[in-house]
Formats: sequence, C-alpha cells, structure tokens
Amino acid sequence: MFNPKAPLWLPYGSVRAILALVIAAVTCALVLTDRITGEAFLAIASAVIAFYFGAKSATNPNLDGQG
Repeated sequence: MFNPKAPLWLPYGSVRAILALVIAAVTCALVLTDRITGEAFLAIASAVIAFYFGAKSATNPNLDGQG
C-alpha cells in the first residue's frame, strides 16, 4: 500500500534492510579481496546485526512481551 509518509515510499523497515544488506555485501567483497581481515569482518558483521535488530526492536512497541 502506498504511504506517502513512509521513508522513500517503501514499506517500513525496507530502508533499514537495504542498508544492512549493502553493508554486509561490501564487507564480504572486502574479505574476499583480502582488503580486511576476518577479525574486522566479525566486528562489522556484529555491528550490522546489532543495528538491524536494535533498530527493529526500538520501532516495534509490541516486542516488549505484552500482547
């Protein structure tokens, strides 16, 4: 459904998901070309996961176990 107030006129969460996927893809490409180490990959991957799920839980009030 079209919602003119949604970011970029996409469903809620789409922009966050696109950002997470782009960062993960770029990080994987950098690891495969040996530009960053495995330790840096784990740090970046952890940050992406924390960002995605942290932002998701902050925007969804129904995740508090009630309801």
